[in-house]
Amino acid sequence: MKSAPKKGDALKNAQPGILAPIPRHARHLTFGLKQGVRPEAALRALAATADGESCVIGLGAVLLFALQKRIEGLRPFPHHKGQGVDVPSTPAALWCWLRGEDRGEIVLRAREVEKILAPAFETTGVIASSTHSSTAAGATLPATRTAPRIRKGRKPWRLR
Repeated sequence: MKSAPKKGDALKNAQPGILAPIPRHARHLTFGLKQGVRPEAALRALAATADGESCVIGLGAVLLFALQKRIEGLRPFPHHKGQGVDVPSTPAALWCWLRGEDRGEIVLRAREVEKILAPAFETTGVIASSTHSSTAAGATLPATRTAPRIRKGRKPWRLR
């Protein structure tokens, strides 16, 4: 008989990059699940390269439904709208946050992730971000978007 989870067990599988300091550079990739394709092999290949620190992975409801899996507490991100603020809900099947200090290396890793996932997923968005140390004390300012979000059906932005 399986015992009830103990306090703190939920953090045993947590990805350390989620709570780590904001990296100097990052690339956020979102993916949609291709119709009629089983994603298991692509996900196993991704799992072999994702370390949870320099590559943080998020699973969306669509993907979990296709896998017939459930994550307790998973719910859609709400659309927030108010005076001067509009934060849309942009669900994806899979999300990948590549973190690091070298932008070029991150671009190469992003291409590799896209290649690994290509049999089962389509890239629906790519956002490059970076931090800037421009304060007198050298404090890092928040990450900024430096590349547009790619809408479904368009090719992702890439450096050539």
